Formats: sequence, C-alpha cells, structure tokens
Amino acid sequence: MSHPRDERELQPFVFHDPHGKRWPRFRIALLVFSILIFAALVWFAESLFVKPQLRLPAKVRTIKGQLKALQTNAPPVTKTDSWQKYYPASKASRDRLAKLRAQLHPKAKQFDEVRLGFYMNSDPNAYDSLEKHAEKLTHICSEEWMSVVDGYGTLRVDENTRLERLALAKGLVLMPMLNNLVENTWQPEAVESLVNGPAERRDRFIINLLAHLDEAHAGGLVIDWEQVDPTYQPKITDFLQKIAAALHSVNKQLWLVVPMGDEIQTFDVATLAASVDRFVAILYDETSEADPPGPLATQDWLEGWLEVIQGYGNPDQWIAALGAFGYDWSSGRKKAETISFQD
Repeated sequence: MSHPRDERELQPFVFHDPHGKRWPRFRIALLVFSILIFAALVWFAESLFVKPQLRLPAKVRTIKGQLKALQTNAPPVTKTDSWQKYYPASKASRDRLAKLRAQLHPKAKQFDEVRLGFYMNSDPNAYDSLEKHAEKLTHICSEEWMSVVDGYGTLRVDENTRLERLALAKGLVLMPMLNNLVENTWQPEAVESLVNGPAERRDRFIINLLAHLDEAHAGGLVIDWEQVDPTYQPKITDFLQKIAAALHSVNKQLWLVVPMGDEIQTFDVATLAASVDRFVAILYDETSEADPPGPLATQDWLEGWLEVIQGYGNPDQWIAALGAFGYDWSSGRKKAETISFQD
C-alpha cells in the first residue's frame, strides 16, 4: 500500500523539463536582457552629463576643415583703417578745426607735461611698482575706485587709503576713476538713465561725487563711460559740463577717457574741450580680449588715431594711453586671458 505523499511526488511538475534544455535557454535570455538594460542605463546616464554634439555630413566637415586651415594661415585681423573715416580729409576741414581750437583757447593756454600711471587694486604688485617708480609720474589714476551702478546715480566706492597716503608722500596728483563697470560688465543703461532722469538726481550725484573726492584728497576725476549709446550725446555733454563746473569750483580737474573707434561719437569732444581739462585717448584697443587674435595696436592704427585726435579740441589736452599688457588666446575660450606687464 502506497503512501499518499509518495503519489504526489511521482506526479509530473508543471515546469518539468525532461530534456533539460529550457532552463539553460532561459538563463541565456535573462543574461542578454540584463546586458541590454545595463547598456540602456549607461547611455541614459551619459546623455545627462555629456554635452551633445552635432555630427555634420562628411562634405560639410571637409569644407569646415579647409576654412579653419585658411583662418590659421591668415594674418591677424586688424582694424588699421578704422580711423580713416574720422580723419579730416581736406585742408578746408583741417583749417576749420584749427579756427575752432583758436576760438576755444584764444590765449593758447599752455598745458604742463603729464605722465599718468594707471593703478589696479586687484594687482598685488601694483603698490610695490608704484613705490619704486613714483618719481617718473606726475599723476596716478586708480581704475577701480568708483562705479555708477544704476540709473539712480548709486555709487559703489572702493577707496584705497594706502594709495592715498603714498600719493601724498610722493607728490602725485591722485585722480580716481569713475566708470560704469559692474562685475567686469559695462552698464551703459546706468549712464543713459542718469543723464535722462530728473535734474535733482544728477545734482545729488554731483554732490555725492565731490564729497568722495574731497575725502580722498583727490586732485580731480577721470571718467570712463563705455558702450553708451551715441544718441544721448547732447545730454551726456550737458552732464559732463556740469560735473566739470562743479569740480573747477573746488579746484579739481575733470579728465575724460575717449575710446578710439566708433565709440568716439559718444562724446562731443570739440564742445567738451572748453570744459574738460584732459582727454585720455585709449590707444590699445585695436584688438580686445573678445576679438580674434591680433595686436593691441599696430603702428599704422596708432599713428592714424594720433592724427585724428589732433583735430578735436586742443592737441595739448590729449594724453595718449598705451597698453603695457598682453592677451593669451586659447582654443575653446570665448575671451583671451589678460597677461600683466610683469608676467
């Protein structure tokens, strides 16, 4: 007599594989499926972290490579002829400008020699360099002193008391710079809104400005307003004239930085020559850090702009600002890296 349990054990299992082929095949299929799932996960993860690239057709890639080779072998791109459209071509035009200069300065005022040095607070070697070579300078301009940061005339001041004391000790005239640069970005809207805003706002701005200059024992102010729309030239001229009058009333000077290029149209230099004490010509921006590789200033470009500025105001008012630095262009970067004179 058989036991009931023994009878159940003798019954065939529903997944019974008499030939032993199903389980190995199932394991192989499971392994392949796992590999596919793993590969899909890796591909998905890579798509999250790896920047996608457009794969161009073979012919387009070939043409692109040929163009790149031509650019590599081509000479640096320069703006040598950019000054020519501003150069008074005819003798009549030059004579007219000469008469205008005589009207602005009928007594042929003589200007003292100026040797201006630009001081960068961010350069750790700037103070030691100035201390060693102060006797070669007459004026020192701190480039990172004041910035107008919005259309309300808000001033961000980064005063350098150590520089103030050194300038006094060395007999240098301290000329803090007022720019419209915020976090390495020019803010033309700050200047444009200020000159177009209420007159009371501009008056408060001038009073605040004079207070900071007096506190720093400064001999004047250098204004560097860039990328401002030339459309606002008349209002900018009026505002600069008022600033100059306020500075002159307390025996301080106003200097204006004038970029060479189309931005020269931002300022009515001929009119401002009667109010501005000095114009600082930026003679090193033929190629900027955002341009393709090229020289800071070629000889023709430099001499061309020197000819141009002699036709604006009194030539003795102009200070030629030269760049004692360099740029390092690297592949894959939108802007070049600035290299200091010492480096």
